[in-house]
Amino acid sequence: MKILTKQLIIFALLIAVYTLIFRAGLSYCIGHHVWILLGASSLIYSGLIFFTAFFLGKSDAQQNPFFDLGLRFHITSYLIWGAVSFGWFYLGNPHKYEHVEDILQVLIFWGFIIILHTVIFLYTRKDTIRGIRKDEIF
Repeated sequence: MKILTKQLIIFALLIAVYTLIFRAGLSYCIGHHVWILLGASSLIYSGLIFFTAFFLGKSDAQQNPFFDLGLRFHITSYLIWGAVSFGWFYLGNPHKYEHVEDILQVLIFWGFIIILHTVIFLYTRKDTIRGIRKDEIF
């Protein structure tokens, strides 16, 4: 049972690229007041993340029987998003209307969702034996 798999590494790299492109587009849209493009890019960004996680997670589940309800992918996306966002803010060229408090608010809210996800994972884990679903064993 590997926690850091090939699919998770690919996912992390893709999320980093998606987030960097999104942050650049976000700064552009805020600076030029292009709100329609901002909404469209947000939908495209979230869709890319969803489908990337779905397909890589499905592939990961076929090769790795570890039962985690996607928690590894969720935590990875949280960490990568936070790192890229702080990097963009401190090393990139954020617009004057972008504030570090916005990043912190998103991370705090998202952190609560990760805590909920972890609680659900721990609750459902009781139906597994060493991380493998009982119905797959018997």
